[in-house]
Amino acid sequence: MLRVSYQGVMVPYNNYVGKKFDEIEEKIELDQKQNTGVEPVDADITIQFNSTYLEILDKAYNLRGGVNFFSIGLSIFCMFGISLMIAVIQIDGFELIDIFGLLLISCFSALLLFLYKKILKNDLFGYTHYPIRFNRKNRKVYVFKTKDDIRVFDWDHLKVAFTRIDTGSSRKRDYDIRLSQLSEDGTIEDAFSLSYTNFAETIEYTEADGYQFSFGGEAAQFASNWEYIRCYMEEDIEESYKAVRKLIPLDKKRESLLQSMKMAWYFSPKDYSFKEIETPQGTRYFLDIQKTYSDAFLSNLFKGLFFFIVVICFIGRPFVMHIAKRPKWSKQVEDACVVDADDPYNYEKHPNQGHPKAKETALGIIVKTITFFLCYFSIYGFLWIFDKVAEVKGNDLPIRFSDYLAFWNWF
Repeated sequence: MLRVSYQGVMVPYNNYVGKKFDEIEEKIELDQKQNTGVEPVDADITIQFNSTYLEILDKAYNLRGGVNFFSIGLSIFCMFGISLMIAVIQIDGFELIDIFGLLLISCFSALLLFLYKKILKNDLFGYTHYPIRFNRKNRKVYVFKTKDDIRVFDWDHLKVAFTRIDTGSSRKRDYDIRLSQLSEDGTIEDAFSLSYTNFAETIEYTEADGYQFSFGGEAAQFASNWEYIRCYMEEDIEESYKAVRKLIPLDKKRESLLQSMKMAWYFSPKDYSFKEIETPQGTRYFLDIQKTYSDAFLSNLFKGLFFFIVVICFIGRPFVMHIAKRPKWSKQVEDACVVDADDPYNYEKHPNQGHPKAKETALGIIVKTITFFLCYFSIYGFLWIFDKVAEVKGNDLPIRFSDYLAFWNWF
């Protein structure tokens, strides 16, 4: 999951840049001028929207914090374990089980160190997010890497494709929406991706058409996210303006604690459901708000069941987001992205209603109630097990953590 989300953001694309674009096999090419037939959806990725530029999040933003904080905790645990095993060996002498335990913890620590060196240090000591700006007026795209490395691309000369992410595993079929800059001979000089990433099972290959989606849920989600960007740059701005649900509050400020907690709970981009409707222009796919709402029930139940793990994200997200640097665009970019004072499509000043909210259902209320109690029992169960392990090992704890969450202590 990490390499899928971080490639093209904090980690360079493997086996992609430097190759001929035509040699990349598992991709479905897109045309900036061609309508996909799917309603544009912003998918909660918009930082700023106006007639001059559209600024969106990078695809790694949803994963920030929790994984890193978890790895730091595991690292501390491993160092403590190694020290403890060495102490045991010194006291009891060299026994096979002790040496095996020491080697096992050491190997696990080495794996964590490798992971940290390759990915997680950029998560902790990098930037809170890596924004992308699409300038509608000058037809440029600005991609933030660092304060000294801001890439500038010509929108009309980019090659766009749903492209398989090379994670080094043939078992995974994760795709992103990738925009590539080519040299005159077709070599990929640089590339970046949009915010949406998904595991696609409906990619098929034929001799005549190459790789294509057999149109389904994944295809509609990919297409709706691409259509949101394409529509902003190519079509009447009104259509993409209506697609904006809200602005992510990151413009010239850090993520708030409340936003961190929301992101820790969702942890991944929201999936959307679509309904197929026949129109005079042909088959089109429109967002189904109510089904999208209903499909989120199972996800919430799963998060409630393993809430003690989600708590790590609750702690780690604000921790990492306040250590990481805040991105700041250069003066050249800001000068090229000046917004008119009377811009009617400045979403910050003139927010629209966006998509109508789904109606609350009896099932929704029941699921939310069950989720709440699952969160409670998840934490209670975890602490109860912790207390029991301590009891079996003969440790006389000064407090019983699980008692603080027991129902009978609430009254």
